[in-house]
Amino acid sequence: MITKNKILAYILAIILFVVAAMLYLTADSKGFPDGHLTELDRAERPLFYVSSILSLLAGFFLLYLARFNKTANTNRTFYRTLIFLFLVVLIIVSTDWYFIETLDYGLGG
Repeated sequence: MITKNKILAYILAIILFVVAAMLYLTADSKGFPDGHLTELDRAERPLFYVSSILSLLAGFFLLYLARFNKTANTNRTFYRTLIFLFLVVLIIVSTDWYFIETLDYGLGG
């Protein structure tokens, strides 16, 4: 039987896979066409790679959760996973904001 949480887990997994692909492509396209990276680009690139990997792993975990866990266990684990994802996104966004503020928005001197 497919419950509301399992459908939500499938939808979130698909969204996380798309986010992981977008973050990876954004990290690959950092810098100027000649290959020069500003300080901000050098600081953000590993952050985008790590967040892309975390999004991919969270997507696989949610697929596993939706497919193989029982309903009683899925509810508890699903909400804990959502809280964890929210905290991870909050940490990544605040770290990126710190890089942007500290490194003058990537502007040169």
